[in-house]
Amino acid sequence: MVHLIGSHIDITERKQAEAELMQHRQHLEEQVALRTAELSSARDAAESANKAKSEFLASMSHELRTPLNAILGYSQLMGTDPSLSENIQDQAHEIEHAGKHLLLLVNDMIDLARIEAGKLDLTIETVSAKSVISASLGMVTSMAEKQGILLINECRLGHDESVSADPNRLTQVIINLLTNAIKYNRPQGTVRLTCTTCDDKLRISVTDTGSGIPAEKQERIFNAFDRLGRENGAVEGTGIGLIITKRIVEAMSGTIGFESTLNQGSTFWVELCLSN
Repeated sequence: MVHLIGSHIDITERKQAEAELMQHRQHLEEQVALRTAELSSARDAAESANKAKSEFLASMSHELRTPLNAILGYSQLMGTDPSLSENIQDQAHEIEHAGKHLLLLVNDMIDLARIEAGKLDLTIETVSAKSVISASLGMVTSMAEKQGILLINECRLGHDESVSADPNRLTQVIINLLTNAIKYNRPQGTVRLTCTTCDDKLRISVTDTGSGIPAEKQERIFNAFDRLGRENGAVEGTGIGLIITKRIVEAMSGTIGFESTLNQGSTFWVELCLSN
């Protein structure tokens, strides 16, 4: 005689749960694929828009240069024309001053557009840091004297201490840091330029005795077009000089940073690789 013993388990709910889980998984995969496609499309659109913007800025900036140079040329002629009244000459000087400021903005816009489009041309070579620093100081001496700022060069470098950089761009970087230190200084203040070496790096530092940067605004210092609330102040500026400087330094495989104390001043520094 054969006896059979069995048991019965209802797995309907488990099968339904598995089917629902499978549906959820498929739905999730579809959503992920859709979202990935949307993000990819948005990224491509953003890159295309950024490229178009950069090309537009570069094109418009170049177009603005021609009439600006004409305005500057004629205003300079009028400002030195002895047949014109002193009042008209003064007005011509004001036109020239405004034109130079606008030309500076145009040049900065061209640089920024080139950088954002990845078209910043650099010629990296062995550069004498002492020569570049000396040339940069010479170009800002007149500006410092007009504003009563004392320039102090404490860089003790030999001609054989060189860095890997583009000489013209490195000069641009140092001049920009020195110019900012002069513009945002206090009356009868000082600008101190120092150099230190560590391992295979040369650090060039520019220290001012200005009002400093509030701690809550320091994270914005390298933002384009952000003048940290000084837009309506007496000091002219474009708000893109530091971001251009940062991008140039990084393109030369260097680093840039700063330290600032409110009511005491700021120090901006650049580190570049020493040449062997």
